[in-house]
Amino acid sequence: MNRNTFNFWIDVASFVVLFALVLTGLLIYYVLPPCGNCDGTGCAETGALSLWGLGRHDYGRIHFHLALAAVALIVVHLSLHWRWVCSTCCSVFGLKAVPSDRRSIYGALLLILLIALMIVLLCWARAQVR
Repeated sequence: MNRNTFNFWIDVASFVVLFALVLTGLLIYYVLPPCGNCDGTGCAETGALSLWGLGRHDYGRIHFHLALAAVALIVVHLSLHWRWVCSTCCSVFGLKAVPSDRRSIYGALLLILLIALMIVLLCWARAQVR
């Protein structure tokens, strides 16, 4: 399979996963609202709402796994366009005269910075839970 065909299928898969992610998010928020007796581990109430045999927390798990799939597909998509991403980032930040090998280093550093920021925010959020 050539690169363009592979890129096409990655984009199609990304669209399908993101569509399903939005759909499950809307189902959780609008169709299956919290029952009020939920402790976050599952609804103990026998009258809890369900759709097609799945409850709010079941759709939450599906939503989470779709989010992981979306992140994986975005990583693949970015890796297929890595040179363009690095070049564009350098242009946006006024580093147009930087050699191409150094652009990749700057792109990798930006990616590492974003991952570190995500880890710090997750650790901070975990410490704030009561």
